[in-house]
Amino acid sequence: SNELINLTNNGYELRTSFNGANNFSSSFSDWGSRASIPAGSVIVLANAQAAIYPSPDILVPLSTSSPLNFNGNDAVALFRNGLIVDIIGEPTKIDTILDNRTMRRNNTVTFGSCKYIESEWIEFDQDNVENLGSHSTNPNAPLVSDITVSPDFITLADEITVSATITPVVGSIDSATIYYGAPGSLINTAVMWKETGDTWMGNIPPQTGNSIIEFYIYCEDDQTPANSGKSATQTLIIANSTPETIANVHTNIESLNGKIVTIRGIVTIGAGVLANTYTSAYIQDASGRGLNLYKSGKLYSDITRGDELMVVGYVEKFFTTIEVTNFIYKKISSGNELPPAQVVTVAGANSSDWEGTLIEFSGMVTKQETFDKATNISVSAGTDTTIARIPDATGIDVASIALGNSYKFRGVGNKYKSTYQTLIGYAEDIVPLTAVKE
Repeated sequence: SNELINLTNNGYELRTSFNGANNFSSSFSDWGSRASIPAGSVIVLANAQAAIYPSPDILVPLSTSSPLNFNGNDAVALFRNGLIVDIIGEPTKIDTILDNRTMRRNNTVTFGSCKYIESEWIEFDQDNVENLGSHSTNPNAPLVSDITVSPDFITLADEITVSATITPVVGSIDSATIYYGAPGSLINTAVMWKETGDTWMGNIPPQTGNSIIEFYIYCEDDQTPANSGKSATQTLIIANSTPETIANVHTNIESLNGKIVTIRGIVTIGAGVLANTYTSAYIQDASGRGLNLYKSGKLYSDITRGDELMVVGYVEKFFTTIEVTNFIYKKISSGNELPPAQVVTVAGANSSDWEGTLIEFSGMVTKQETFDKATNISVSAGTDTTIARIPDATGIDVASIALGNSYKFRGVGNKYKSTYQTLIGYAEDIVPLTAVKE
């Protein structure tokens, strides 16, 4: 609208009809600080577990009745004072018409509709979030798409090159500018130039390491008055040139928790080994310590054991697990020798000193039990016992590990609640020490 709208004062809420039931029972109206939308502005709402878009304005809490916890046969509607003013999806159809599809409203649509009109929506590639966060009701507004950034892994020493396709609806593009800066303060500008065809390019100067910057592209055509277009805001994470030692991350976890760090090391357990629907890998550096690399909802299957990586992301302490989350990485080399495993006793394996770190111990298998998509193997030496945990995703044949026999186990130290365990990722890391007895 061309006027400020207060979503709370005007009775706006999101509701969802699940499974074609035509019953909009769920509701969300906690607009918080984003209740007042200035003229021409846009807000982005995301499911609390969504990871594909880095900076939504509102995270909608996850619950079975959340209006953003939907499947392809649900419909999401915007209500005002109990009446539907706009909707996507068919509330009376159980068909999964929106399953795994990215739909974007055509910018010629200037009013909502109480019925879903598919022709008003344009389908894009799955997971394509370009221009999310912007919408122009000017049908002649230039379109900004195909935004790319190089290098892929940016350090404080790098100039950042931005490329985009800017397509005029009428006339031709007269100018394009990059607005960039710290999140919420995009006050710096860089002029773009026309490279070839509809491709425009521009450079952002080197930025501070271990930081986040945002940018968007603003453009105008040559008409009078000019039609302007704007991209969605893009987010970049900038690595430091000098990595932090992982040992220092462990030592200073309380002060570093939630901060951005850059690390470099060798992958000891690759992605897709401990879990196959998200990234959970381990990396260790020359300081002799390691930690978890975690990315929810995305599997970086090219992170393999022996890779040397440069990684930048957020340090988090998840219960007792130290991890770097929401990270990006650069593969420096592959096929490297693993860091030497710390040789410990069975009792010595039960220590927080080895969190995320490659260790090795030997003992007799005294028990096996399945727990949460994994097999926990009790390994004993005298009166001491520790757990070797083998996730199902590893594909290791746990049936071949015989009770009463002794083995050497190599894996990564970890703690689950009050129980110490060693995560085993590969069959080669389980070495029999005694023959199977008949």
